[in-house]
Amino acid sequence: MKKSGKTVVTECPIRWNTNMYMIERLLDIKDAVIETLNEMNMDGLLASEWEKLKDLYNLLQPSQTTQTQCKLTALPFQMLFLF
Repeated sequence: MKKSGKTVVTECPIRWNTNMYMIERLLDIKDAVIETLNEMNMDGLLASEWEKLKDLYNLLQPSQTTQTQCKLTALPFQMLFLF
């Protein structure tokens, strides 16, 4: 989006964490999205729906942190569930 200087991240079905990145970017450019939709006379998300996106991001974020830590230690992500 030109207003924010960033683009929207799209989902990649092969990588589960792209959903989290997509939500993170949408929250980051929220004001620009709302402004653009208003200029185009299009409906956007309700305040409650933006809150649900924040909640979903907060739910997904810890698993991304864990996956990153596994990559740094060379421990397979699946091994965390065996302990």
